[in-house]
Amino acid sequence: LAVVHLSDIHIHGKSDTCFEAAAQIASSCYELIRGADECLLAITGDIAFSGAKDQYKAAVEYLLHPIVSGLEKEAGKKVFVSIAPGNHDCVLRPIDEVRETLIGAIVEEPSKASSEAIVIACTNVLANFFTFAEAELFPSAQFHSKLLWQQMLTVAGKQVLVTSLNAAWMSRLPEQQGQLVFPLERFDRQLRSDAPLHLALIHHPFNWYNQAAYQTLRKHLRHSCTAVLSGHEHVGNAGKLDDEVSGVSLFFESAALQPHEKDAVAGFSVYVFDLDAKNVETHSFALDSSGVHDTVNPVRHSWKEK
Repeated sequence: LAVVHLSDIHIHGKSDTCFEAAAQIASSCYELIRGADECLLAITGDIAFSGAKDQYKAAVEYLLHPIVSGLEKEAGKKVFVSIAPGNHDCVLRPIDEVRETLIGAIVEEPSKASSEAIVIACTNVLANFFTFAEAELFPSAQFHSKLLWQQMLTVAGKQVLVTSLNAAWMSRLPEQQGQLVFPLERFDRQLRSDAPLHLALIHHPFNWYNQAAYQTLRKHLRHSCTAVLSGHEHVGNAGKLDDEVSGVSLFFESAALQPHEKDAVAGFSVYVFDLDAKNVETHSFALDSSGVHDTVNPVRHSWKEK
């Protein structure tokens, strides 16, 4: 399974510079997807800059569909698409005072995150994202809620589970590190899986959650999933973790495809998972005015089935 990992695209409108690189992004993956049984486009949030409908429309027309079309033409088959939202995918202006009050209450008492009524009230800011994601996910989610959805892929006769988490449901302006909460215990049954490969997509890395949520999220995601893919911090990284509580797990942090920091390096990654050998080879790419380039030599990591 070849996984093309994009994150932090921050689409403003029809004239974003990353659109010019869509064909090159796809073509830079061709060699890697030729030897793969299937290909997955995984996006870990911040597709839009401020969650507006026209931003998603531009993202689909000028970036996502051209990339997917190029990959499908090369692979000769449909490309899977999985998407998790980020803080920029929320419509946070004008400020919803009721939502702000509810989020403040959750920060003070994280157990309130178990209330479905509160979750619904806090996720209304993601309405445009949900419409976009529902149209673009392939295959459709077999389990879906406002906070987590799952897709089951078939790769060479084996099952691959992709779990996407909505870490942006509590996002605010400005985003404050250490204040996010995610009630992962609500989804214990969904996280239990016999799939030989289980990928989790989440925008914010673990260090953005409050202490109690951080411990639970880190422990259970690492224990349940083969790999956790994230974004938000705009710096690419990948590695393997092995601890007594969670066992062996992999992490992949994506660079921003369209960063807003001055002099930041735009980029994306491709991971090629061998489900038989239980190893993955990571490939990192950078974008600049001259095109798309490999940035480092491929790195290989192995894992054990959970």
